[in-house]
Amino acid sequence: MLTFLIVCFILFFVLPRVAMLLFKWWYRRKVRSVFEQAQKQYGGGAQEEQQPPQPQPGRRKRIDPEVGEYVEFEEISVTETSDAGEVTVTETEAKVEDAVWEDLPK
Repeated sequence: MLTFLIVCFILFFVLPRVAMLLFKWWYRRKVRSVFEQAQKQYGGGAQEEQQPPQPQPGRRKRIDPEVGEYVEFEEISVTETSDAGEVTVTETEAKVEDAVWEDLPK
């Protein structure tokens, strides 16, 4: 009779709890592997962000930084007074939009 009670106790109380713990462990492991695969596939993750990007050797700018033209725009400030007080209106010059671009030879 005592053996029967011990077997019933193990079957109904111990094994379900052990099975629950094993299932939780297995489920967490599967979920973690799915997330790791997704990070590898889509290039995400904090591990890649920590490393600074490496410069590519042998690449130079094609256009010299000294070549070019600087256009200076001047802001004109106009102050008007009215009964409510002083109002400042700022008008800007129209920007040049008809610039002609020339392709550089390769």
